[in-house]
Amino acid sequence: MFKTGKRPTTLGEEVANNAELSDALSTLDICFEKAKNEISKESTLSSQSSSEPGEDSFLPSYSYLTEICRLLTTRKAYRTDTSSKTGKTLKYRVNEAKIIKSFWYYCNAKTHILIETFVETYVNQINEYLNSENGSQLLNIWEKLYKTFSSWLKILYPIINYVPSNYLQLVPEYRKQGSYFTYIFGELGHLLADRLGEKLGPFITYCLQVFLDNNISYSTVIKEGRIYSFASLKVADTVVENMPFITYCQNVTNKYMEQHWCLNDFKTNPHGTITKAIQKYTTISVLLDLDTDDNLYGEYFKTTIMAEKNILNLMCSFKKSITIIYPHSTDSMELLQWETIRKFIELAYIKYSSMEEYTKIVQRQIRSDLKIAYGKTHNLHTLFRTLYDLFTLFSYTPKFMDENILIELRDLLGGPLKVAEAFLRYCELTIRRADFGLNNSNKHDNEDINECKNLVLALSSFLKLDDTFFKLFKRSCFRRIIMKGYSNMSNIGKGDSFERYLVQHFETTFHHCDEVSKITALYKDALDTYHCSSAYMQDQLQMNRKEESNSIHIEAFVFGRENIPVEFQDNISETITLPEVFEKEWTNFIERYKENIKNSEMKSIIPVYPLHHCELSSPFNLPNGESLLFDLTLFQTCVILQFNDIDELSFGEIQHNLQMKEETLRLILKSFIDMNLLLKIKDVYKYNENFQYDIKKIKDGKLRIPIPRISSSGSSLSSRSSSDLLRHNEGSTAHWKQELLKACIVRSLKRDREGMNYDKLFKIVESQMKGFSIGEFKDALKITVQEKHITLTGDAYIY
Repeated sequence: MFKTGKRPTTLGEEVANNAELSDALSTLDICFEKAKNEISKESTLSSQSSSEPGEDSFLPSYSYLTEICRLLTTRKAYRTDTSSKTGKTLKYRVNEAKIIKSFWYYCNAKTHILIETFVETYVNQINEYLNSENGSQLLNIWEKLYKTFSSWLKILYPIINYVPSNYLQLVPEYRKQGSYFTYIFGELGHLLADRLGEKLGPFITYCLQVFLDNNISYSTVIKEGRIYSFASLKVADTVVENMPFITYCQNVTNKYMEQHWCLNDFKTNPHGTITKAIQKYTTISVLLDLDTDDNLYGEYFKTTIMAEKNILNLMCSFKKSITIIYPHSTDSMELLQWETIRKFIELAYIKYSSMEEYTKIVQRQIRSDLKIAYGKTHNLHTLFRTLYDLFTLFSYTPKFMDENILIELRDLLGGPLKVAEAFLRYCELTIRRADFGLNNSNKHDNEDINECKNLVLALSSFLKLDDTFFKLFKRSCFRRIIMKGYSNMSNIGKGDSFERYLVQHFETTFHHCDEVSKITALYKDALDTYHCSSAYMQDQLQMNRKEESNSIHIEAFVFGRENIPVEFQDNISETITLPEVFEKEWTNFIERYKENIKNSEMKSIIPVYPLHHCELSSPFNLPNGESLLFDLTLFQTCVILQFNDIDELSFGEIQHNLQMKEETLRLILKSFIDMNLLLKIKDVYKYNENFQYDIKKIKDGKLRIPIPRISSSGSSLSSRSSSDLLRHNEGSTAHWKQELLKACIVRSLKRDREGMNYDKLFKIVESQMKGFSIGEFKDALKITVQEKHITLTGDAYIY
């Protein structure tokens, strides 16, 4: 603190004898004297246009004051001494550290005078209000004087703080305090307590009652200068009526709460009452700048704040105030208030019960909220909106709470893979809605779409997405690219698409995941093809419109084989004899592509017929008069075109014309028979001229004719491959796959009691079972360890 004692308040005769140093010191004296006069006269700098003195006031600049301090601390000073032996006068240079300390003592003395002036002025004005117990006036006067005082502290900062900023090792008493304003507050608190004497206790009591009576929010407390009266008393470790300052404030607060917030109030209005009560405790906690370990509340509060229904009511109340924001933010006043209230609840459980019990209460509510949100209808938007609210509510809590939320979500949906699949479906839904919103001017719809978009972006971080999700997302992106064609690429190329923004977000946030770079490469291939071919395709489209028969145009994509998801590479080499007009268009596209893409002439471009799909105009009309379009695969298109000139064809004739595999052809024909577009009479297939479509299946003027899946019901267990075993008919396929992996992991480790490392275990499981990804294996392995079927010791997994 400011221990002036017998230490000098001047800087020595050498300063007075040096004109330059004397002028510099006079400037500092004028600054301190001006500050003292302003404080004693109750004038505030904040009443000017800015926190500066008026135009008639003398006030050097910050840099000039710093230069003065440098001059006074780096000066050369000498002392004289007369030798007792020779009688000569000897001249010695004063140690630099002593010069610096003398300047520090000077600054301390001047600052002490300012603090004394402030305290004296304040105490002289509050006597009558202390006698009348008017805490509001006590705080108002403090606030008014403090504005002047703090303004001058900021102005004098380069002087008072010069030595600690540049020579901290020479002022150990300052190092203990930690900062400039803490150092000042400590002395301010000591002087205020000494000056008030026996009136200090009533002074604190009356001031605290103002905050307790008037429902002052803690955000207002922070903004007002009156908080610093309590800060100074706390920093000074003031003793009030033989007890520490904080303890005295706690007793005053608890006594007030017991008198004004009895248990009957909680019984009649538990939600509103507990919220107000905790808000009052929160305000006092902020006012006193209490750490989380300080227990402000009294024993009686245990029966209210720790009641499970009250905790849940508070959670529900604050959840309603959450708005979906991206980038994610928890800086709203409501959430900051909830965070402080939540700390009070946790402290109560730590003091009176256990944190584990509190965690169980919260976890039960999390489980209930997610279950209700998902409901019988499996509403993904409500589920993920609730998930966002829960993550936001507990964003400041230890990480284990985030883990608890994820565990409950996985239990609800059936495992980590099911969570990834559900979030993928929600991403797909949001992308579709966002694409629709590009051409929709409805303000309400667009607000809903923006909420969905922000929800997807915010949750992607909370859900801790990994390669398991991104493999699924890559497959979804690939399907969307080839199904939507160039119309979708047009939006993506312009940057209007949420789909492109989402991919860029994943690339930025999850660049460490290998699958994300593959997704980026996938879109690069698609955009390169689109930019290369779009102009050519427009020309072809214009030409085709002039022709009335056999007019087609193609929208092709060229992908690197490594960028095609493995799920789409089955039967990739299957071929078919295309109609002549198809072959011609394909040849023209290849020529155009190789002209525009660098090094493409060195690559072999192979058509992947199983991934091609067509929109085929039909002779049937929609209710609006437009022609119905069939959404077909290339194989379906080639088959149905066979019936353009001939009404009846045998299976053998169709197969001979198209050179298609028998198994594939039977599935294609079955798809048309199931839709009643073709009729089968013995081994002859006939075009149904009386075909009637189901209007409910029409989407955007198109009728998609699905191809039935191959049934494996007739195959024996011994003839089925490991991947066939994964196609289980009961429950979730992903869950069944995970259970198989867990069983295989345990079985493999049972055979080797010494354990295996990750690579060895993966190879053994892979040799026994096919059709799973690395991410699925990692998920199953992690869950098997969590369920304690196996243990992880070092880098070895042991049964």
